[in-house]
Amino acid sequence: MDSSECIFLLVIFFIDMQVTYVSTEHPAIDYFDPKCFSSPSFSTRRRSRNNPIHYVNLNYTTLMTMDNNFAIHFFLYEWLTNQYKRSFVEFHFLYCDLIKKDMFFGPTLREQPALQKPCPHPAVTYFSTEHPAIDYFDPKCFSSPSFSTRRRSRNNPIHYINLNYTTLMTMDNNIAIHFFLYEWLTNQYKRSFVEFHFLYCDLIKKDMFFGPTLREQPTLQKPCPHPAGFYSLKDMSIPPVAVPANFPFRKGRMYSNCTYKEKVVARFHIDFELKTMKTDKYESMFPKV
Repeated sequence: MDSSECIFLLVIFFIDMQVTYVSTEHPAIDYFDPKCFSSPSFSTRRRSRNNPIHYVNLNYTTLMTMDNNFAIHFFLYEWLTNQYKRSFVEFHFLYCDLIKKDMFFGPTLREQPALQKPCPHPAVTYFSTEHPAIDYFDPKCFSSPSFSTRRRSRNNPIHYINLNYTTLMTMDNNIAIHFFLYEWLTNQYKRSFVEFHFLYCDLIKKDMFFGPTLREQPTLQKPCPHPAGFYSLKDMSIPPVAVPANFPFRKGRMYSNCTYKEKVVARFHIDFELKTMKTDKYESMFPKV
């Protein structure tokens, strides 16, 4: 038989493929340690009526660095005889290994923008400052001081400090600035053991807590000492890298005294609270160290 006379019948069978997926519903947070996490939320939702998948949403603020000191354990219970009974299926992961290596939960975690930076993931703790006030100033040393805070935008949670003043004397190391931190306890501010003491020029040149934001001020970039005149310090904040991870309390008030040759020439205070934010947002919001 000639090949041209051969007829081949190709029969194609279409199989209705079934995709098995895990449908998740009724999420709940049973417990969280407020020293470790803040304001967590856990929910599921469908993207559309034509999509049967319930996607999981988890939002939380960490108050500590997330690394392999954290272990995450999953235990699967089976619905039997009108109750959930523990099965033999369970998963155990270290935090970074779960994100980097796992093929069950890991792929969806690796797609999250907030988790795409290399693990460990640090919590960004910053000082939120509000309610500034000038308690006293010597009119022989300062004129027309103003002290305020403001936010740059709705999307930026930082309250930046603005301080404007006119000095009637040279600002040098004859001036000392003292900071005393009070903790909010039992509905009142109580003095803590945390305090800072600086000479004026040393504060600007050397300090790593208040200094970085001062060194960015145009009116303070000339070599110290600074002559008498008008000074405008704007958009000041404390860099998060300067905030110790084990800072002893989270809410309080900072009192400050400014002395000239041991005589008090100005006093002011401001309330503060330690807060956290997502790591992918903060880099452009604070002064560089």
